[in-house]
Amino acid sequence: MVSRFTTMEDLKMLQELIQIKVKQIRDRLNLLKARFKEKEQLSALASGVEESIHAVNVQTHYTDIDGLIQEYMELKQLHHETKAAQKISKEKKREDLAKCVAAIVAESRRRRAERDEPSLYNDSGDSSVTQRVVSGTESTISTGSSRRYSEGLSARMRF
Repeated sequence: MVSRFTTMEDLKMLQELIQIKVKQIRDRLNLLKARFKEKEQLSALASGVEESIHAVNVQTHYTDIDGLIQEYMELKQLHHETKAAQKISKEKKREDLAKCVAAIVAESRRRRAERDEPSLYNDSGDSSVTQRVVSGTESTISTGSSRRYSEGLSARMRF
């Protein structure tokens, strides 16, 4: 037996069917919205980004002057200033070193000139000073070598 439904009966059954589906759809949407909110809150906490409810574009804060671009520019400027300060300090150190070297050289030249001045007036003084310096170094060398020799002998005798 085949039962035939009229168009009105078909519409009634279809409406009942659709109402059931609408309820299911609403429940499903509410469940999805709740899950979506939880996931968004967790991801916002994890990423450290807080967004307003009425946000239109997620990346609007990148175009703001007061946003991340300004912070980036400040950090970039700070980096350049730090590099410039390091460069200036290195140049200062080099200049100070050059000044110290120049002062040491000038002092040694001055002392050498003072040492050589008496020899201009007295030629015999120059040779005697040279002889004293040479004999002093020879005695130091001979004393040092004899000490090493005696230390070597005493060390050998201990064993």
